[in-house]
Amino acid sequence: MESKFKVGDRVRLLEDYDNEYVCADKGDCGTVVKVDRNFYTVNLDSPEQIYVHCSDIERIEPIDPKTAFLSELKDLMDKYNAHFEVNFSTQATYLIVGEERYPYLAPKWIEKE
Repeated sequence: MESKFKVGDRVRLLEDYDNEYVCADKGDCGTVVKVDRNFYTVNLDSPEQIYVHCSDIERIEPIDPKTAFLSELKDLMDKYNAHFEVNFSTQATYLIVGEERYPYLAPKWIEKE
């Protein structure tokens, strides 16, 4: 019988998990690191590792670090009412946070080609 999940799959807990060593909440995510028939060892995104049955987890999309970073950056910029402003004729870039305007100085090694 083929396993429902394989090593490397990203999964989410469907139920709270609690034993004498580890507690995890419904919705916590992690990565499958070991398969034993219908039971899986999962490294959670927190430092815990759990052993669960296939009915207690669901597969989720893998995390793309670039997308995760940009999503978090967008949320922070929305939270602080911030945005970038670029003047293409002078190549000046500013970070606007609320009413404050901060110039962005690119490193010298960045040059427009």
